[in-house]
Amino acid sequence: MKISEKQLKNYHKNGFLILENYLSKAEIDIIKTAAGKRLEEDTYQRVLEKSGDTKSYLGIHKANKVTDCLGRLPRLVEPAKQILESDVYVHQSKLNPKVALQGEQLEWHTDFWYWQREDGMPTPRAVTAGIFLDNVNEFVRFVLA
Repeated sequence: MKISEKQLKNYHKNGFLILENYLSKAEIDIIKTAAGKRLEEDTYQRVLEKSGDTKSYLGIHKANKVTDCLGRLPRLVEPAKQILESDVYVHQSKLNPKVALQGEQLEWHTDFWYWQREDGMPTPRAVTAGIFLDNVNEFVRFVLA
């Protein structure tokens, strides 16, 4: 699925694009179940906060078949290709089990300097796609990025 010319212009103007109800409730439920299984695992890909609570699970696209398929889902890939005007690939993925008003605060930041230094990303040509697995409000719980 491609985004409209108007959506593409809005992305270039604002630097972000929100696609509401882009996945069905049934699809979100399947993703939540698959991603939730990762929360039960104690793995080296688990990043902890100073308190010992889980901050992120890295490489979520490699966790199982469902999360792996998200990186190839045409409804996510096609808009990214339109925005970058090129083919795309998954550089990094993570599951953030963030509960509002709890845990460490995550300040606004850019990831490119880290990806360049640690992962060898050559240029800052990237699109981040976030899938909110719960209602987006001050009490949001999961964000898959």
